[in-house]
Amino acid sequence: MTCKRHERVSRDEEARFYDDRAQRESRKDSFLQTWLKNLAPYLPSAVDQILEALGDVRDRHICEIGCGSGILTLALLQKGALVTASDISLSEVKMAWKRNERYRKDRVSFHLMDAANLAFRDESFDFVVGISILHHVDLDQAAREIRRILKPGGHAIFTEPLAHNPLANLWRKMTPGLRSKNEWPLRYREIRRFASHFRSFHSREFACITLLSSLVYLVTLSKTCKDKAGARLARWEKTALKSLPFLRRFSGLVLLEFMK
Repeated sequence: MTCKRHERVSRDEEARFYDDRAQRESRKDSFLQTWLKNLAPYLPSAVDQILEALGDVRDRHICEIGCGSGILTLALLQKGALVTASDISLSEVKMAWKRNERYRKDRVSFHLMDAANLAFRDESFDFVVGISILHHVDLDQAAREIRRILKPGGHAIFTEPLAHNPLANLWRKMTPGLRSKNEWPLRYREIRRFASHFRSFHSREFACITLLSSLVYLVTLSKTCKDKAGARLARWEKTALKSLPFLRRFSGLVLLEFMK
């Protein structure tokens, strides 16, 4: 079954949303916008999670989809990877190129492209990676495209939001303007359907008890205190999720690795 929720808005509308967001980020926030951003829970770095899962990427060919402003792109280049990055937003692609312009052009290229319609050759990448991108697209179509461009034995690695944590869902309702109408947090059944296109997969949830850091901000009104509390909670989290596995379902994020 193909997921239809992404069809609530067109891909052109999705691109316009992120073009507009890139422009909005240069403007000064209102008091309410600042308060809401500060209230956002502390989250462990998705870039660090993906780099840890990738291991040694020196001279490996990596396709990054949904590259945004190029933060993960830069981290991959610093690790010695050969990166082909794409995004649906022209503004984001321009920002990503500017962030990474000091790297030689033979090590990185940027493309304006829909993640579910990739104009790359079959079996041309060792890895496909992305941060919070699958929950924007038609999962079956994206899975077919990602599998197509991966070399035999290649891996696709993503971090994505999960749909089952009440605090995370409340935060989403409070901040609808931070997301496009075309995105939704993933449910496990959707992840399993995506994984059915691959030989195997495994997942690791994170950002569970770190979501409680928002409560620290409500009490202290200090982003510094919130971030310190979140970092401490993150150090406890792996042990907590191992000891209490039922909590994994309520994590805010999940690392997904699919093997072709």
